[in-house]
Amino acid sequence: MRTLDELRQGWPDWSVWVTGSTWVATRRVPRPEAPPDFYCPHGEPSATLIEDGPDELRAALEGQAAVEEAIANARTVDHDQRHPLGPGCPLGCLGLKVQTERALLAHWVFGGRYVPTVADLVALRESGDLDHVPGIGRGRLVEITARLKELAPDRP
Repeated sequence: MRTLDELRQGWPDWSVWVTGSTWVATRRVPRPEAPPDFYCPHGEPSATLIEDGPDELRAALEGQAAVEEAIANARTVDHDQRHPLGPGCPLGCLGLKVQTERALLAHWVFGGRYVPTVADLVALRESGDLDHVPGIGRGRLVEITARLKELAPDRP
């Protein structure tokens, strides 16, 4: 299958195969940015993506790569010290009130995201979905909007 070979060549650290109508990609290679106490039964982090077709699997692999790149970029900065805020910074760098940050973290944890970033918050606000996050009312929306405006004063 030509598409299968293309996916394997495009993502050489992933094992890609087809089972019936399901397309699967699994990766088990050491990730240097994994914390030393990270537990994985095979001794190293792994990931598996399961999709309905080759295009969906390609999109999932690209999405996984984007998430990993954002995490790697965020780890290059010492977020415990003052630093210029950027889209790859973890949510904690915004200095939001504890209740606001907890409501946002709960939204992403239950949504499957484990390291929400400033870019995730901006995307959530721009999509209009921030208004529907449980625990985020008018006051917290004002707080979030004000903090994001400090980062990019030219944006509404």
